[in-house]
Amino acid sequence: MGEEYSKRIPTELEIKILQHIADEGEDHHPVLVECALVCKAWTEHVRRHLYYSINMIISRGHAKSRPYANTLTCAASLRTGF
Repeated sequence: MGEEYSKRIPTELEIKILQHIADEGEDHHPVLVECALVCKAWTEHVRRHLYYSINMIISRGHAKSRPYANTLTCAASLRTGF
């Protein structure tokens, strides 16, 4: 019985499965969230698909955040992966 639990799928296969789910589109967002709860190793890979972009909405009353938004827009190095 102990041997069954020590066998794991290769990490590369796990990543391919998660990638396949992510490629299915926005409808599979809840599935990705559930995958993130499976284990810590999956959480990191799923986050790359769930949070691939961040949209900031700056209203007129929040002028202090505008320089920060400009920095994120201009700095391509800050938009790279995790």
